[in-house]
Amino acid sequence: MKKINIINYLRSIILDKNENIFIEENKKILKSADFNDEKKIIMFQISRSYYFLLLFKIFIQKKYPNYKIIGLWTDFIWPQKKEVNSFFEFWMKKIYYYFLKRKWLILYKSIGINEVYDTSKSSKGEINLIKSQANIIFNKIKKKKDILNIKYKNIKIGDLIYDTYLRFRSKETVFLKDHYLKKIIFGSLNAITIIEKIIKQKKISTYHSSYSVYVQHGIPARLLLNNNIHVYTSGNPLFSSLKKLNKIDFLHTVSFKNFSQDFKKLTNKNKKINEAKKEIKKKFMGLDDISTRNNFLPINTYKSKNFQNDHLSKIQGVVFLHDFFDSPHLWGNIIFNDFYEWAVFTLDIIRKFKLKIAIKSHPNSRSESLKINEELKKKYSDLVWIDKDLSNTALFDKKNIKFGISCYGSVLYELAYHGKYAISAGSHPSSSFKFVINSKSKIDYMNNILKIIKIKNYPVSYKSEVAKLYYMYFMNDYLNNKDESLIIAKKIELISIDASSSDKLNYYNRKIKQFLNL
Repeated sequence: MKKINIINYLRSIILDKNENIFIEENKKILKSADFNDEKKIIMFQISRSYYFLLLFKIFIQKKYPNYKIIGLWTDFIWPQKKEVNSFFEFWMKKIYYYFLKRKWLILYKSIGINEVYDTSKSSKGEINLIKSQANIIFNKIKKKKDILNIKYKNIKIGDLIYDTYLRFRSKETVFLKDHYLKKIIFGSLNAITIIEKIIKQKKISTYHSSYSVYVQHGIPARLLLNNNIHVYTSGNPLFSSLKKLNKIDFLHTVSFKNFSQDFKKLTNKNKKINEAKKEIKKKFMGLDDISTRNNFLPINTYKSKNFQNDHLSKIQGVVFLHDFFDSPHLWGNIIFNDFYEWAVFTLDIIRKFKLKIAIKSHPNSRSESLKINEELKKKYSDLVWIDKDLSNTALFDKKNIKFGISCYGSVLYELAYHGKYAISAGSHPSSSFKFVINSKSKIDYMNNILKIIKIKNYPVSYKSEVAKLYYMYFMNDYLNNKDESLIIAKKIELISIDASSSDKLNYYNRKIKQFLNL
């Protein structure tokens, strides 16, 4: 296993055959821009993704042929799953990430990004001051809510720090005295200091980022927004549009809060509802629909296997767990600090009131998250657990199952579509519609569960309402996109590329060249 890991590490830091061909091909057509015009500067995030490498190439060639292009290396926090790394491991990581960065800078240089700034490099004098400020913030943390409330230079960064800790530390919840938490705080403050200097030096017009979640994506986006610089991220799970962020809506996820009202403003509403229904039916038949062509849930839960489960006929509802290391604040606020707190709270309610509610793990859980699931199964062995690979159809087809619970998952609208009640515990794309019971507090959430148990009837059919949500969430931007660069990306089906593999890099690069007549 260790030998395999070493080989994989080497492959990730050394330019392979596909990447070298990509670089050579780009040398022949490298754009020539007016590099003297300091008023027309576009900054791109150096994203370690072949999808964004190619997408940003299209932008540079199509949207910004006469702009100065610079890059921003934003990876200033690295995963640390172990409590303490040895001196040897520390330096091996330093060396590894040095060469990883070097490789990606070469790739981005080939598409015209020669000047790159690093969000982790500060002077010694600055580092000492930042460490002092980070210590002050860290020492003031007495409870988890204190982390979420962290602001620095009037920029909200607490949610980014919290979610980064869960993902990069691989912990189900935040441990307040963990030195790694302090490391994230320091890295965040340091990045803000560096980016502020860049803003003073360069008159940046626009910044393109892959996402705006976690500190490495979110902090540059929020700081640049705060300095009145245009910031764009991928628009929705399909990356089919650009989302322009603002100081109020700085999440890369699609703007969902007014979906219901926005749909009312559209023309040909019935036609759009019917179009959405056709796509939804594909999904529930186990076929790929528009919603499954994204990177958030690559597994269609309706393709999953069916299992014999004698308990299914005895339950009234199902809790659909999340991957504990996903970003809990992806859509905004939730009424718990994280998914683990939500899960434990919910399981305690089921046990205390002896409710006939089963629990299903997230079908796309990482291995670390599955370990937490196993721990919960042991702790709550008296409850009913459902195999994560069981098709949701097997659950929705059961008449005795009349509701489901999720923090903010897509299963909420799926439940409503199948005539089941749905209870949420946070902001989610369906929030503006009436087919989900949106909990306002922990007490309200508990009461909603206890009330739903007693209801004997089923909700009215919400198929048309769910179709409206589906259209706004997955189809509106996708079908009505007018950006020429994104039209090219859509026509060549760039979204289909494996963002972590170079196998199709030159295949899509050739398609881009054809469309751009390079």
